[in-house]
Amino acid sequence: MIRLTPVLEQWFATAVGPDEPHIDIPRDDLPKLLADVQHDLAGFLTALRPWALDIRADLADPLVAALDRRLQVSAPLGM
Repeated sequence: MIRLTPVLEQWFATAVGPDEPHIDIPRDDLPKLLADVQHDLAGFLTALRPWALDIRADLADPLVAALDRRLQVSAPLGM
């Protein structure tokens, strides 16, 4: 089980109280969840290009490439 919390200090705690906000994710579910997020982000980049072409055609491809690089959308998940 992987527990995600919104508070950085809790990331290093050994236990999070039941009243603290958190999400428990079964470890075996994580690869599929990450692949789904990657797929959604790739779809966002695909939709971004035509939108950017309408605004600044000369910057559309560099924008998509920069976001892909920064968010590492095309990068292997490394799982």
